[in-house]
Amino acid sequence: VVRAVVTTTEVLPELPAVPLRDLPEMVLRTASVLEVIEGRRVLEVRGLSPRNAPVIGRPPDAKRVCFIHLIGAHSSKTIEIVATDDGLVVGEQAGVEIHPPPRAALNRVRFERLSAGWSAYRGAFEATDDPLATVFDMPLPYVHGAFTFDLATVDERFYNGVRLRETYRLDRVLGEDPISVRLPRGYDPARRAGLLVWVSPTGDGSIPPQFFAALDELYMIGIGAHNSGNTRLVNTRYQLAFDGIATASERYHIDPERIYVTGMSGGGRVSSMLGACFPDVFAGSVPIVGMSIYEITDRGDGAKWNRGYYRPPAKLFRLLRKRRMAPMGGERDINYAAMQAAVRVLRRDRVPVRFFEYDDMSHEMPRSDRFAEALAWVDEPYREAARERSERAALKLERYAREYGGLVGAGSGDGAAGDPGSDEARALLLELIGWAPWSAPAWSAMDLLRR
Repeated sequence: VVRAVVTTTEVLPELPAVPLRDLPEMVLRTASVLEVIEGRRVLEVRGLSPRNAPVIGRPPDAKRVCFIHLIGAHSSKTIEIVATDDGLVVGEQAGVEIHPPPRAALNRVRFERLSAGWSAYRGAFEATDDPLATVFDMPLPYVHGAFTFDLATVDERFYNGVRLRETYRLDRVLGEDPISVRLPRGYDPARRAGLLVWVSPTGDGSIPPQFFAALDELYMIGIGAHNSGNTRLVNTRYQLAFDGIATASERYHIDPERIYVTGMSGGGRVSSMLGACFPDVFAGSVPIVGMSIYEITDRGDGAKWNRGYYRPPAKLFRLLRKRRMAPMGGERDINYAAMQAAVRVLRRDRVPVRFFEYDDMSHEMPRSDRFAEALAWVDEPYREAARERSERAALKLERYAREYGGLVGAGSGDGAAGDPGSDEARALLLELIGWAPWSAPAWSAMDLLRR
């Protein structure tokens, strides 16, 4: 094997005659390619299948993950990768007349490591048939979250290696608890959307109406799991949130760098813990009238508020200092003083936090305009960076029009001096796409490349 091409289709798509490793993700992804693996990394693919690990029969609950096309000097073969909910990963040779086809179990840990950077989205880039600006439950099947909240994960993420004194259980069965979703007005898979995860304090996980205006304005998808209220095991609430992320990310075009979490009351506590302990997943959080912190804090009357979790390890905490947290509450709320104490700890430790507090707010959901203000503040760094990238991409597109005209392969045209079919012209378009993928200038550049 000299090259491996990972695709969402069984047929290897036609690819440009340029070094594939230099192509931006957007170019590859629109051609159904998840990754091109060359050089020494080919050894990672060859090491996926241990010897003497045959699988008799295709697992009945197996779900297709991708196809890996193994390309050698003189021949090639295609392997279909499927996985089960309990973590079994199987490779099955495709396109052969042998029955049953060659099939083997893969090393799950090595496969997860290899596939960690692949796009989760498996849909098309045309308009969706799902209703927009409407709350509905996503149909089955659902996708297992990137984390399994067993004792090891909880110990590592929430307790920083402190040995737990009690056994933490997980009572979630994938697919038994519906996941609510709302797509923003104007949602188009050609443009990546943000994702807001809602943790409800009750059994109803529907996206609250107070969020609708913010989700539309900021172009975000909202999700929330039913049966994930305060009476559910906390491990299950974590797991349902991550199952929702995985399922939505496969069905809708979501920016993995723009995932946020919010919740109210006990759900607010959960959202603050997820935001703090998974800064590698969540770009920010908005805890509403409920918030936990990693330190025992003083109530001022001689009593203490207990910590909700332990301070994350140094590597995660450094990342947390780049994430914004926007707790919301007011003087009439029973949790107000505890949230104030938590905010003081975060400010002392240089975590970006802004307490959105209101004199007339009790233990309740915030007004729509107030929630929009808090979420916009959390999302502000992303929007500023995206605006800068899009503006720079537009300037590159203007430069291309000046130097090469607008018609690839039709001569210079329009008085332009350069050949729009040259390597230099193509490199400029690829640079533009790589700088601001999925933006309007990037799609214009894609059209020029295709022509």
